[in-house]
Amino acid sequence: MSLFHVAFSKPLRLEEFELTQSQLHTQLQLFLHETWVSDLCHGIDSSLRDAGPGWYNLNESCWQMYCMSKMCQLMTQIRYRLQDCLRFLVQDSLSSLAQVLLDACHSVLNCPEDLTWGADLIHSPYKPKKNPLFHVDLILDQSGVHYSTPLENFETSIISLLDKGILCTHKLPQLDKFIMKNLFITGVPLLESVCLWEPAVNELRERVRNALRQAVVPLQAYAREYECHLELQNSDINTFLTLHSQENCTPLEMKEEVLRHLKEKEILERSLPSTIVIGPFMVYVQGVRKSLSKK
Repeated sequence: MSLFHVAFSKPLRLEEFELTQSQLHTQLQLFLHETWVSDLCHGIDSSLRDAGPGWYNLNESCWQMYCMSKMCQLMTQIRYRLQDCLRFLVQDSLSSLAQVLLDACHSVLNCPEDLTWGADLIHSPYKPKKNPLFHVDLILDQSGVHYSTPLENFETSIISLLDKGILCTHKLPQLDKFIMKNLFITGVPLLESVCLWEPAVNELRERVRNALRQAVVPLQAYAREYECHLELQNSDINTFLTLHSQENCTPLEMKEEVLRHLKEKEILERSLPSTIVIGPFMVYVQGVRKSLSKK
């Protein structure tokens, strides 16, 4: 059991990643609050219901007698073990997700803020240890060069998912009230779980946050290399044809112009990839490549 889905067959868009984790959180909350608690109560009750009066009397109604009984000691032990289970579940789940993210970002952790990508837009020196996690599309339009998902959203979303995973294990009831039905227990005492601001959680959260911040540095550097194509991308074909139709070009000059454009198209197609992996990101460039080539 885990609080996070960490095995992916392909890179996901951030929205898909969030949906996958949210669905798992919903299922897990339902299991913990209903199935898990119910099964535990049923197991304890069925094992001790025939014990009758004595140390393990499920029908005890006197609080003082209950506190001196072995039943109270048993319920205390059960409570501690359940809290241990929740703590180990949270710790193992956080470690698993953090490791997946850090492995995907390992090659970008030392990138300087002013990184320049260079002329080679096809090959990437920034590879994850295993597979990229996130799918993003490179976009060129009137607003400039950017990605289909704002890069700052990754940090915000992943950190939020970490916290939501921890909160799945909160507000789970202790079992005493459901087992000792004749005892008067006010409210619903809750099991303790990992707190959001424990030192170990803070440390892990910051490691993930820093890794995701570093991961966008080469992504931004890569996008800047496409700024030279903005004029072509945003040019209007009809306007271009109108301007050239007004020029007095000979057939030979027109042919040379066509050949020049065809050569530029060939160079463009050879210099741009369909996809490229940059750290935890699979960047899809095919749309930009087709659009520029068409123009």
